[in-house]
Amino acid sequence: MPCAGPRSYVATPMLTSCRNSSLIATPTITILTITHSHTTITILPIPSTRIRDSKDHTSLLITTFKTSLSHVQTTPTEDLCSVAILRQLISEDSLDLLCSHYCLHLLPSISRAASQAACEVLRVLGSVEPQLAQRLLDGVRPYKARLPQLVLLLEQLSGTPISLPIASHEKMPYVTPTQDWYLAMIRGYLADPACSGLALARLLEPLPLKDTQALLQGEVHPAILDHCLALGIDLTLGRSGARKVVPAPLHPLLEGAASALLGTLVRDVSEERAGSVCRPLVRFLAAQHQFSAFLPVADETVCVAILNVPLLSLRVCVSLLPRYEAGQLMTALDCCTLALQVVKVVSVEWSTAVIAALCRLVPEVYGHKLKVELVTSDQDAARCLGRLFTDLLPSTLTPSPPYLGISVLSLICTLSRLPHLNTHMLMPPALMTGAQDYVNPKMFDESLAESQVLLQYVQRCNLIGWVNKAQFEERWMQLLGVLNAPPPRDGVVVEELNAYVQSLSHGMEAVTTLLLSATLTPNPGNPICGAPLHTHRNQDINFLGSSPGTKLSSLRSVIEREMIARCGEYSTLQGRYQIPHRGLSVTPHHPPLFARNLERPLGSTRMGPSQLSLHSLLPIMLHSETNIGKHTSLSTRRLDVDIDSCVISLQDLVGHWLNQPIHVLVLAQSLRMVLMISDLFSLPSQFEWMLLNFLGVAENHPAEDTGCQALLILGILKSAAVVQSIANPSKICDVVEKALESDSVLIQNAALYGVLYLAENHTSPLQQNIGTIVVKFVLSHLQDFSKHQESHIRLLWSVACSLLTHAHNLRDVNLSTKLLEAVLPILSHPHTSSQLYQCIILGLEHLLLNFSVQTHDRTVVCSTATTVFNRAEQGKSLPSLALLLTSMYTGEEADFINGLAAMDGDTNVLDIIIQAREHVNCILEKLRTGSEDSIAPLAEIFPQLMVDFLPKTETLNSVLTEFISVQQTRPEVAVAIMGKTFQLLMQRSEQVTITDWVILSLESFLQQEPEERALWAVTALLLASSTNEILRNLLTLLAHWRTIPRDKLLCLLSTAAHYFHSNQCLQPEHGEPFLKLFMSSKYASIRTLFA
Repeated sequence: MPCAGPRSYVATPMLTSCRNSSLIATPTITILTITHSHTTITILPIPSTRIRDSKDHTSLLITTFKTSLSHVQTTPTEDLCSVAILRQLISEDSLDLLCSHYCLHLLPSISRAASQAACEVLRVLGSVEPQLAQRLLDGVRPYKARLPQLVLLLEQLSGTPISLPIASHEKMPYVTPTQDWYLAMIRGYLADPACSGLALARLLEPLPLKDTQALLQGEVHPAILDHCLALGIDLTLGRSGARKVVPAPLHPLLEGAASALLGTLVRDVSEERAGSVCRPLVRFLAAQHQFSAFLPVADETVCVAILNVPLLSLRVCVSLLPRYEAGQLMTALDCCTLALQVVKVVSVEWSTAVIAALCRLVPEVYGHKLKVELVTSDQDAARCLGRLFTDLLPSTLTPSPPYLGISVLSLICTLSRLPHLNTHMLMPPALMTGAQDYVNPKMFDESLAESQVLLQYVQRCNLIGWVNKAQFEERWMQLLGVLNAPPPRDGVVVEELNAYVQSLSHGMEAVTTLLLSATLTPNPGNPICGAPLHTHRNQDINFLGSSPGTKLSSLRSVIEREMIARCGEYSTLQGRYQIPHRGLSVTPHHPPLFARNLERPLGSTRMGPSQLSLHSLLPIMLHSETNIGKHTSLSTRRLDVDIDSCVISLQDLVGHWLNQPIHVLVLAQSLRMVLMISDLFSLPSQFEWMLLNFLGVAENHPAEDTGCQALLILGILKSAAVVQSIANPSKICDVVEKALESDSVLIQNAALYGVLYLAENHTSPLQQNIGTIVVKFVLSHLQDFSKHQESHIRLLWSVACSLLTHAHNLRDVNLSTKLLEAVLPILSHPHTSSQLYQCIILGLEHLLLNFSVQTHDRTVVCSTATTVFNRAEQGKSLPSLALLLTSMYTGEEADFINGLAAMDGDTNVLDIIIQAREHVNCILEKLRTGSEDSIAPLAEIFPQLMVDFLPKTETLNSVLTEFISVQQTRPEVAVAIMGKTFQLLMQRSEQVTITDWVILSLESFLQQEPEERALWAVTALLLASSTNEILRNLLTLLAHWRTIPRDKLLCLLSTAAHYFHSNQCLQPEHGEPFLKLFMSSKYASIRTLFA
């Protein structure tokens, strides 16, 4: 049908797409020819100049179409022209010109009939920047009623939250899952307040740093940053295996989230947002001791913002009085404390404002048991803080809730370390005189001779610590003056003598704490955010370096993380936010729970008798490079403080006291001081001095003084373990025997702690001499465990495990059997506490991993592991699970399934597989019926267990059956298990098997009811089984079928289904059944996917 005028064309009715188009240019006219099937459309004539390049060519296409639209009404033929020109523009890579004209002239011309062809063309934009798709989307929005498919597709491409409902009879658009499309999806979810922060963190996890920073820049909700920081710290520390002490480099997620957080801080944070920003900030600050080398906080603007945010949050809490939100208050207090550890320069005004807020909040927290004045000036702030400190020192006051106590006291102590407050806060209240609480510094040194003043000074020094070397040396000289004070003359009154003895005792306690504070990690001299170094005595667990051992370490790390979180590990603030400190010698062969001695309760960071192992005490090993990995060298924690000279000075002083009659309290405190600072000895002669002096005192000291006797026994055995050359074996054996025969538990425990030192040395003749005596004692007390204290039982079990592990020359070959018979009943006793239960379980794991028990005893332990796991109550389920895993990965089933042992003809392979199946089913039953707090670790480890111990067909059948079960009450757990299982099988090149099972089970998934659940189930199945990593990452969004908007679910399903059909159904037996199943679905929304 020719047309006169400025344009002419020939067309046939109702065309929906074009295959070819060509442009013929002459010096005077241009003819556009579009061919579809047997139909040719010619548009002519168009006056133009000579076309010189491709840009002119593209411009001419757009101009031609703009001209055509301005003259006639839109017809189906013009739909064809629209699509043809669009296809031509995209093929010529002229997207910028396309976006500048397309939205104004092309989209309005496309009718509903041609929208499907347009969608097919637009999918090419899936690999283009999302900004282009956004520009197109802005132009098409006015036509969304007529072009719903285009709107939905462009929302997918641009990452915009999808809001357009799709009719059930419309075919769903889909896109090719590319990296740009994935980034656009994340960008859209970041703008969606309903999306889970943890899910977003999981989506960001695989991205490089550049993309992570680009996505998190701008306004991101603080809760999302908090999840990103937590996950980034986890990934950096390597919790999938053994934690690293000094992680490097940072995971991109941690670095990107930290950068985004600091960017948020430098912008103005209002009081309304301060509380939400505090949570990620406190996590970032708690991790600074681990990552300060990689995430430095030096910019002045950032430091000011770090201090400002928690202050604003505190003010919000004050404004809510008399009511306050305890969680927000705890976070604000902790954030202030940790900010003071990071920011080096703090203004007086800021500290005054914080103290003023504290004075308003603390009386409310402690139920108005404290009377605090309001702060009106800087001097008032110092005085009020001092009174708060004095009032809170007694342990009789309890805040509400109790966990706020450590936050309040930690902030007060940290503020007390500031230069303008430190001197005032260290002054004992007894020296405060005058109406203005004026302190006369000249009176201070003389006043320390008074026991009451010294006691107050010691209490404050122990809590506040010291700031620098100069303050350490100043305090050392003050305390040394107290210790060197001349004794009272003969014939003085009893009160004066008692005061001298008390002052001397307080002085020795203070000087001991001062020296040991230099070993606090990661902050020497800072007791608020530091913990004593602890090195364990456990042997290297070489099994953890093997293939099954690596898998076991990965699974146990999940359990350890939960156990540590529940016990509130570490008394430091870092422990609240699950940031491990360097007080543990963690290595790949020593996961966190194995990097501690059994007798120490889980979570304890207090100084104890076995703080350092024997190998950390042997001077010859201090500078040995081969032991730095297992036992941190003491030379690495000396800083620039001359600890060695201080120790030698105390040796001379104590040696002088021990050679003359002294008061029994002074003797006891002297022995305690020497015993504790012996961890700082660096010369063999120092241990020799300790052994000879302790033996000399023990010969003449009355046995009735059980306190001093216990200290002497421990000191003798500890020093004898180090300097064996001068130790008389028979005398040492006699000391141990007499101590264990004593009726005093204190003396018995001292001997047992000493035996732990002796048992570490394999070649020592002392070990063999004392072994028989100790074993008899341990067995008798374990059998009568109900008569003894829990701490005593823990120590007995630690000694038993140490002897089985270290003492290879013991004559009793049935020792492991006897010990197991004595200790296993404790696990089933109803009154066994969680701490004792954990101790015994960890000991059994030690024995299994070190193969320190006989074969039949291993069978008993494995059977016990299954029993205790099935019966475990809350608080004991995680240790029981850890023992079950250890028994599985070290037993016969692991040897067979991992190919570590060739099964001979007598081995019943079927029985081994049945046993493995029973163990896996035990965990599956816990997943179905267990409490909510135990589900997360079970779900995380369950896929690895199935893949390792069950045939692949049985694994897939169990996962898919459990997923679609009508009794499934935890769909989010089922999704996570299916995704992880498929991923592990893909790593074993089982993709074809997965595809077979997906097609076999697809019909059951499509029949789920209601329709939303069917859509969710099929989408989860296809995403989990996809070979495209981008699609598999999106599985984290499908937490629950009721929480996913229908439109988003349809978009994900369409993309996943088309990708699966195009890329994974490569065999004829796959592709045709896959299509038939979708086309025969009872739900229209599913049938139209491949219409």
